[in-house]
Amino acid sequence: FSLSEVARHTDSRNGVWTTYEDGVYDLTDFIEQHPGGKRMIMLAAGSRLDPYWNIHDFHKREDIVKILSEFRIGSLMKEEIKASTLLNLDDPYSTDPKRHPALTVFCNKPFLAEPPLGLLGHSLITPTEVFYIRNHMPVPLINKDGYKLEISAKGVSTKLTFEDLIQFKKRIVVATLQCAGNRCNEMAAVNREDFVDVGGGPATISTAQWGGVLLRDVLESVGITDSVVEREGYKHVRLEGLDQDLSGTKYEVSIPIHIAMSPTGDVMLAYEMNGKELPRDHGYPVRCLVPGVAGARSVKWLGRVSLSKQKSQSMWQQTAYKGVPPCANQKTVDLQAAEDINELPVTSVICHPEEGETLLREEEEVTISGYAWSGGGRGIVRVDVSLDGGKTWNTASLDGVKQPYGKAWAWSLWELTAPLPAHGDRMEIICKAVDSSFNVQPDTVAPIYNYRGYLCNAWHRVNVTLGEKPL
Repeated sequence: FSLSEVARHTDSRNGVWTTYEDGVYDLTDFIEQHPGGKRMIMLAAGSRLDPYWNIHDFHKREDIVKILSEFRIGSLMKEEIKASTLLNLDDPYSTDPKRHPALTVFCNKPFLAEPPLGLLGHSLITPTEVFYIRNHMPVPLINKDGYKLEISAKGVSTKLTFEDLIQFKKRIVVATLQCAGNRCNEMAAVNREDFVDVGGGPATISTAQWGGVLLRDVLESVGITDSVVEREGYKHVRLEGLDQDLSGTKYEVSIPIHIAMSPTGDVMLAYEMNGKELPRDHGYPVRCLVPGVAGARSVKWLGRVSLSKQKSQSMWQQTAYKGVPPCANQKTVDLQAAEDINELPVTSVICHPEEGETLLREEEEVTISGYAWSGGGRGIVRVDVSLDGGKTWNTASLDGVKQPYGKAWAWSLWELTAPLPAHGDRMEIICKAVDSSFNVQPDTVAPIYNYRGYLCNAWHRVNVTLGEKPL
């Protein structure tokens, strides 16, 4: 096929065609199933898919390329292939910041990485350099001196500079952020062909001390009070970042108005992280911090806050970060009708020992440690640990910052020292947490499986070997 012929297929009537490398693909029957939404995939209708997959590099995974291959209808003419390759755009990620080499990287473009699991159990505050990173697009280059935050409501917009923001009363909040896809590798292990998440282990979660100003204070300063919210019928606050794709579409999600305006919710416009200005990867110069809620709602590089009667219409709100049942797949699910993921369920993870580690019998005992956290400000009241695959249980000791009931935004660390078994050469260690509403983790992944890999909070299991000290 020629590029001009591909360009004539841009709608469902004529067919939606695209090219990738040397192939031509008819995506007409797939556009409604696209996990990222119809609008995003239509950007490549009649043209090249390559530039968009360069923005979202995880598409180049073998399983996703295999899905694309099912829609191949032919190849570009040889002379067209050369012309097509000349159109390659400069790498939009070339100005991304350097990252710490200790991070485990799941995707480079956009960047998704987590710290080594062993680091998380050592400190209530995660070092900034190894705080997990989940970006959706290239990191924008922003000059703090020229930064302006737009606040929009009632058809009126107000723009605040960085200097304007720091005039408000400064607040300090210790809060854990967790990716909705934390532990999604455990769902991937179910090995269903419909699984499509970008990847992630049990460490896409971290805790920091955040400094900034309350969103409620800023909104009230421009006349947006509780009475105005009620009178105007506002239900949602839309949060738009300054990160964008090739089409100029910016990352945007929304949160319920009662979360944003809660006097006790601590929703913050943060400009400090662990006592220093925000790093670029974490939203410099200003990000929204929404404690107790999936990390996707804590929009980085915040550029616009607007009040609305409807949720954000962005792809990220309408088709991503949705809770779906185990029976759902790309072909059957109605993502727009599915519930948004906001507060996250109780979870816990063993940080030490790690999977496959060998414990020496001569030590006679083992110290098991990890983290536990629950969304919605629910604190951790107990962590139970088993050394025999769940037959018997012991209660771990808890360590954490003092937090008022209903405002437990930060995780708890836990630890248990127990004797090693006298017999056998293998152990299955399990942990499960209980939060202040007495929610408990499910024992397996099967009943909570979903093809996007979200909300994995099954009992965490680690298999270790018992061995002898080498002579």
